[in-house]
Amino acid sequence: MAHATVVDVAVLRRRSHPHPRRGGCLVEVASTLPGGVWTDRPACVDPVLAAAARAVNDHTRSDVARRRLLVLAPWLVTGGRAGGDGTAAPLGGLAGRLVLGRVDGPTSARVAASVATLQAAPVQVRWPRWRRWRRWRRQRRAVGLVRLAARVLSRGPDADAALFALLAGAVNVTRDLDGLPPLDAAVASGEDLPQMLPVLVEVRAPDGAESMYYHCTALTDRWPAPLRTAWQARMRELAASSGVRPAATQVGAHAL
Repeated sequence: MAHATVVDVAVLRRRSHPHPRRGGCLVEVASTLPGGVWTDRPACVDPVLAAAARAVNDHTRSDVARRRLLVLAPWLVTGGRAGGDGTAAPLGGLAGRLVLGRVDGPTSARVAASVATLQAAPVQVRWPRWRRWRRWRRQRRAVGLVRLAARVLSRGPDADAALFALLAGAVNVTRDLDGLPPLDAAVASGEDLPQMLPVLVEVRAPDGAESMYYHCTALTDRWPAPLRTAWQARMRELAASSGVRPAATQVGAHAL
């Protein structure tokens, strides 16, 4: 460990941030729970679900409503298992259903066509490069739908509640794919959460200065009880499904 310090991250802020001192969006905060590179595109969150979380984070109108999205952060972590073709169709379908009826005719037609394409059985291809390309195309189509849904919902009445429901629904889609029950309604409680969360930030350079990055780990022993309890429950789920316990994030006792 070349250098480590504890940073109080301002949560939640719009868009991405080069360093935790600048604040963190919902996905950046979620990435610190298992610990890893500071990014809003972490490997531990399904890419389509991450796109939905970024869009909801950025389109939520009030700072208070955005901060309440924190209750979903532990449940965004998929452990890198939910990626691929598996989530594109259900998450894109969820977004499409929310958009239809709220946009004009031509846009509705394009949305319906995108959803139909995602839900069609993919043609089997032999070559790995084409399979990767097809997976990327399906993910991009689904990402476009969830972004559109967030934009459309942000213009309607009670936008913040509708955006929260979009992201909670997306989380439950991934849970259903994993054979898990939907999140309890209590998760969506309006309990106020803090404006700052402590995170251990380490500067790592495995291959010299050009490879330098920030490795960030949530100090969950100092996080509010609702977030800490939710993350412990999520770790148990991930361990049960994979047989491997996620890395612990109780690092408050580390010497800094």
